[in-house]
Amino acid sequence: MNPMKTIMCALACVAFVPWPVIGATQPSPRVDPERRTPAEVQSDYAAALAELETRYSHLPAEPEEDHSSLAAALNRAWALAGEWASLFLEEHGDASPEEVVAAVQRLTLPCLGPVQDCHRGYGLQATAVRLATTHALAAGPAYAITANYELFGTFFVVARKAQQPFRVMWNIKDVAARHRAAADELGFWASYDCYAGSGPLVGRALPLPADSSGHPRFYVDAEEVVGFGGTSAFQVSIWSWDGQQATPLFIHSYLSSLDTPGGVVFDGKLLRIATKEQWRTLWSCGQCNEPVGEWTVRITPQGVEDLGHRQLVPELELVDELYFRIERQEPADELAASPVIEQLAQAVDDWSEEQPPASAASEKKDDDDGLLMAMLMGWRVDHISTGSRLCLALLDGPGSYVYTMVRRDGRLFVTAVEEVNSLCGK
Repeated sequence: MNPMKTIMCALACVAFVPWPVIGATQPSPRVDPERRTPAEVQSDYAAALAELETRYSHLPAEPEEDHSSLAAALNRAWALAGEWASLFLEEHGDASPEEVVAAVQRLTLPCLGPVQDCHRGYGLQATAVRLATTHALAAGPAYAITANYELFGTFFVVARKAQQPFRVMWNIKDVAARHRAAADELGFWASYDCYAGSGPLVGRALPLPADSSGHPRFYVDAEEVVGFGGTSAFQVSIWSWDGQQATPLFIHSYLSSLDTPGGVVFDGKLLRIATKEQWRTLWSCGQCNEPVGEWTVRITPQGVEDLGHRQLVPELELVDELYFRIERQEPADELAASPVIEQLAQAVDDWSEEQPPASAASEKKDDDDGLLMAMLMGWRVDHISTGSRLCLALLDGPGSYVYTMVRRDGRLFVTAVEEVNSLCGK
């Protein structure tokens, strides 16, 4: 780190206050003589932050690189953030989530000038959810807290038992360490590699209604941080807090692009997750939204119900499935009229004859899918009185066609196709 910046950061912290003054809260009556002061925790965190800034101010270089020292440094800093939050809650045991977030984020030393220059990606960002619990061993509320840096994140629960001080009672990193070898959804939280197609998770915590037993619930909306690509993996998890530990009720990953709108939204009953789905024969660019989808999860007092994925442009989904059937020479009579199937089959044959030989590995997505046939260039859906018309332009595929569709028994059916000289822009 630039010595002048170090001095400037130190000078900026002379008047540092542990946390904002909050009214209408009662300090905890418990006194723990072995508990450290906020100043001591802040001093240790400053040292941990300095190590992260100086030794790990770059992306982890290679998938095979040993990240154990980086993981240890991050976990030291996060443990201090949890201790800091616990001390704050001892003084403000009924704080709002916003007050907890403000206190946690003040742990990062203020700087003169742009924060990225002084903290090199390690400015602490947080979210918090207040978990009111009626568990017999609990004493007052608990808080689910996310603590994120630019590339790495974690979450934990700060709570207390009767007549005991607040402390970090549960930590996702402890759980993830036990699942790392399995590389399952929980194990993803043990990742520190940004170049292996999946990366460290950075998330936010948001509240959900308690279940029928009174256990509070929350969800974590997380993104995998990767060093390249326009399409990333995300993870959504739903948790129940019983006063001692958090239990996952639902935890799954999904794909979304940089431009996919919507994110994850809870409307009081349903958790709606904006996704980038996958076609069987077509594909789109990394930053493209298509195929746009939605994943829905119902939250009830009794539990969590996965209602599944759906594509939001059924016309594109139908054409993709039609080409899949044609390529596999499978019946498609319920999807399109016979003249349509014959015309598109001939177009696929003509296109295939023009292609240079390719390996099976490059032609197919996997053993169960169709050919990785064509990239989406442009599309437009026009709704008409009898159904809809899809203009679809494909690169390295059969070309551009307008597909006329009607609804039969509630499902789309292609009645005609017409080749056009167009990129089918919206």
